Formats: sequence, structure tokens, C-alpha cells
Amino acid sequence: MKLRLLSVVLCVLVGCVLADPFPGWAVGANLYKIGIARYSAAGFSFTANITDEVKAPDETPVLKLVMGEVGPDAKTWSRQLLCDSAKKCPLGSTITVTFWAKASADIEFNLQLAQHEPPYKTLAKEASKMQKVGTEWKKLTLTAKVTLDGVQRPVLPRLMVGLVPEGTVIYVSQFDVEVKE
Repeated sequence: MKLRLLSVVLCVLVGCVLADPFPGWAVGANLYKIGIARYSAAGFSFTANITDEVKAPDETPVLKLVMGEVGPDAKTWSRQLLCDSAKKCPLGSTITVTFWAKASADIEFNLQLAQHEPPYKTLAKEASKMQKVGTEWKKLTLTAKVTLDGVQRPVLPRLMVGLVPEGTVIYVSQFDVEVKE
């Protein structure tokens, strides 16, 4: 089943579960109402807004993330961009997430498919991959066969951007998520 998920959520401990996918970003809408929430660990900050000033390669609006203070003890999980989904990901299913991203500078972050409940494990060993993004649009894809059993709230995907420098702007398109059971 292929889903077009619009929601992108920034958090470590807080999330918003979507009952149904949306066909695209809702420009000017309240972020929380369309499934976008955000979280910064102590000493870390950022902003997240949907914009149509910059468009993805498919000409759709994007989520604009502006990294704030980095904090005294930066870790990859200090700031996270994630899509917290109600979609089921049973053991043995294959998940493919595809989206476009670019940034105001060359950056690197960890892209994951994971669970959104303690202990926050990835859905499979290959469901965590370092990604480099620069000033040109880059299509990112992560595919994994689920080896983690009993996942109630999958995160499809999580971008761990805690080490991205202050002032960096990241643009992210909506996600295409495909789950094959």
C-alpha cells in the first residue's frame, strides 16, 4: 500500500499520530493540526514552517527548518525531524520511504525508520543510514525489511539533525511511504 504522508514531526519524546494520510502539505495551516509537532532537547532550538517560497522538484510546498542554538553537549538525537505514523509495520514487511531534501550548507544527518516508544529502536539493522545533503535537491530513499516485532507507532522516517550547525536551513518535501506486507 503506497501512502503519501505529509506529516513531518520534530521530537524525541513527543509525537502526533495520524489517522489518515494527507495528499500534500497544507500551506499556511497550523502545523500541529496537520500532524506536525516539534521538540528540542534542553539547550537546542529550531523553527519549522511550511513554505511555498521554495518548492520541491515536483513544485509542491516544503517544510522549512531553521536550526537554532546547537547547545553545549550536542548529540544526533538532540533535534529530530520525524513522521510519526499510525501505519502498521508488521514483522517481515518492507518499508520504503522517499523524499527530497536540501539545505543552505552541506550537512549530514542520520535517516531512520524506527519505533516511537521506548526504547526507540530502529525497525531493522539497515533502517538507519547517514545521509549527506547540500544546496541542491537530493532524492533520499531508505528501504528496510522490518525485523523488530510489535511496533505500535512507527516513525516513517526520522531525521536525526541534532549536530546540524546553528543557522542552517533545511528544506524537506512530503514523504512517499510504501509498506509491503
